[in-house]
Amino acid sequence: MFITSFYKRSNLPSKGASFKTVAILCCSLMLFTADIIGQNLISNPGAESDPTSSGWTIVSEGTNCFGSDNWRIIGNQNGFPVAQSGNYLFFPGCGGIGAGQPYEIYQDVDVSSFAATIEAGTQTFSFSGYTQVFEQETNDGARIIVEYRNLGGTVLDAYDTGENNLGNVWTYYADSKLAPAGTRTVRIRLIAYSRAGTSIDGYFDNLSLCPDNDGDGVCDDVDDDDDNDEVMDVNDNCPLTANADQADFDFDGTGDACDPNVGINGVINYLIGYVEGLGIRSSVERSITRRLELALNRFCPSGNTNATVPSLNSIINYLQAQSGNGIPSDAADHVIAQLNNLIDALNQGIVVCSMARPAPPTAPGVITAAPQNYQLTASPNPFREQQSIRFYLPEAGPAALDIFNLNGQRLATLHSGYLDAGQQDYSWDGTDERGQQLSSGIYLIRLRTEEGTLTQKVSLVR
Repeated sequence: MFITSFYKRSNLPSKGASFKTVAILCCSLMLFTADIIGQNLISNPGAESDPTSSGWTIVSEGTNCFGSDNWRIIGNQNGFPVAQSGNYLFFPGCGGIGAGQPYEIYQDVDVSSFAATIEAGTQTFSFSGYTQVFEQETNDGARIIVEYRNLGGTVLDAYDTGENNLGNVWTYYADSKLAPAGTRTVRIRLIAYSRAGTSIDGYFDNLSLCPDNDGDGVCDDVDDDDDNDEVMDVNDNCPLTANADQADFDFDGTGDACDPNVGINGVINYLIGYVEGLGIRSSVERSITRRLELALNRFCPSGNTNATVPSLNSIINYLQAQSGNGIPSDAADHVIAQLNNLIDALNQGIVVCSMARPAPPTAPGVITAAPQNYQLTASPNPFREQQSIRFYLPEAGPAALDIFNLNGQRLATLHSGYLDAGQQDYSWDGTDERGQQLSSGIYLIRLRTEEGTLTQKVSLVR
């Protein structure tokens, strides 16, 4: 919020903080700005405690003229403006020698904890801050420079507000910047210029530097959609990487867009559950699922790609032979496509064995495991217009109930948020997030909690 106030000097010959008297306070013009809130990496961003004991280093200063520490003064006294936030503001002191002499304080913010995303070229930081000078004149000035530095102190990039001498109104500045590779420190420099009078009247307050992955000017910890893919973080399987399709090939809960590896257990477990839910002849079903189990056992735990790829190819050959006879052709095509994708991933060397994952499920439709006592059912199955979904939670907590297609794309969210323990009942009418009717086919209902995941395969018949 901007507060527009007007001050005038007394008739004493020297301009200075000690000689300012408030003549009139009028025209309270309130302008609302998109102030950044949330995680702030700057220590003591508003001079609310002694700057020198809270991360700030004084390069140059004036004299202590009001009994407060230099570079810290309480607002709304001795003619000073009301602090933009809190009670105090940054003020260099008195005794300025004029001639545009700069007075400076700075803080080095350690951002080395973000090194991985910085080097990946995906880490953005947002800065904001306020400056003000005395009266509507150009004698003194206030300037902020934000420098992105490497370990050696070399400035890799910078944001410069330029000198503010607009007078007695808090002026807001903001910048979002992709941190250059090598950035390990962000230096916040506050510079006041003295050109006349006995005080150094550049003021600073309410500074913020925060991680801002999508560069939208909102700190990540208060941004509901950190990657701007229109999937809220609470539902996003890659909250820092845009992936509106939410594809998750190995069903491990982490989207493909930010998952460098493919968990073979998740893919095989999914395919086994898919085949078991088709209702095909038991002899064909067992032939497929046994081959899938064999392929999994050949890769885990040894990681032997050379033995696994031929095993997967043998499954593809069997499916091609059974397509349209022992197994519906569209189902065979789907399993073959998944296996070919898995073979490609094996050849790329990105497949891992997720030893923590459970053995393949035995109940039709259960694709990934959840803790004992968690339950998920859907009826009728198949359904035409409306399906009842029931699940049980032994403990209260956050839960998400989503609809996916067989490619791992999220189509609708039936619930996302906190739920009490006990039985929960929902319904699905076969539409997507936009209310559009989905075509006939097989879909996945997935329940995710802090303890695990349950997935139920259902058939929609139009």
